[in-house]
This record gives sequence, structure tokens and C-alpha cells, in this order.
Amino acid sequence: MRYKMTILFFFLSSNLWAQSLCRTDIMNKEALVPADRTEQFIGYNFANLWLVTDDNLVYGIIGDEHQRLLIKILTVVKDQKNPKEYLIKGKSWVKGNVCDFNGKILIKEIRVSKRTNFGVDDEFKDKGMKTQGLLTASYEFFEDKNQKYAGRFYGVLKTKWYVD
Repeated sequence: MRYKMTILFFFLSSNLWAQSLCRTDIMNKEALVPADRTEQFIGYNFANLWLVTDDNLVYGIIGDEHQRLLIKILTVVKDQKNPKEYLIKGKSWVKGNVCDFNGKILIKEIRVSKRTNFGVDDEFKDKGMKTQGLLTASYEFFEDKNQKYAGRFYGVLKTKWYVD
């Protein structure tokens, strides 16, 4: 059965489920410079950010009944021809059903924080942190059609990052 699904990922955000289903402000109201700085940071490889994220910090919701969707990204390779694109392999889990998937993450925007201090009372000032910000990307993952309940995932992901 082929079906379309839309999910929303928020990487590196807190695990808060109290009032709403998931958090949408992973920057904790921190101001961002309005200008897109993608060209400045596109030379960096963001692959490890998606490989080391704790499972409880990745939100995935699927269907009208808002079922929990777990995504585990197993490999991330930055495309050599298009530095904004990352090739992805992983596994998805919904209600006990596990599927393999392949896909891509495409960087849309990289913005820098206006923050001039790092940590409470600048505790990380001398730890080498230079800047931080928010990466916004689109993603599209295709599950293996030979597996049960396979489909396509697409949407937006946001990743908080820093350079040290």
C-alpha cells in the first residue's frame, strides 16, 4: 500500500510533551540574524549532527491519530556535487513495523545566532565556541517498497548547531 505522509522533525530540541505534542522553538526564543548565511557555512559538514542525536530528541508524528514515528539515521554522506545535499540511509518505526529507507536532506537556510555570550555567565566563552545558529532543511525519505506499509516521508527539519 502506497501512501503519503507528512511529518515534522525537530532535531536537538528538549523532550517536552506537557502542553503540546512537540516543541517548535528549538532556539528557546534566542534571536537570529535575519540574513541567510548558507554560503558562509556550506563548506562545513553537518552530517554528524544527524548521526549522534539522541532518539528522545527527535520528534516524529504520523497520521490523523498522531502515532509516534521513530527515525534512526544510520548513514549520512554529503553530496560532493551539491554541497547543500546529504544522502541518507536509515530505518523507520511505527507501531512495531520497521522499514529501511533512503533519501536526502537539502539545506534551505543557515542562520546565525545574535548571541554574544555562551552559556550562563559566559561559562563556555573560553571553551572554543565561536558561533552557533539554526539550520533549516527539507527532507524526503523513501521506504523500501518491498517492505510492509512502505511509504514516503517528507517535510522540514531544524537543527541547532555550533562551531568550536
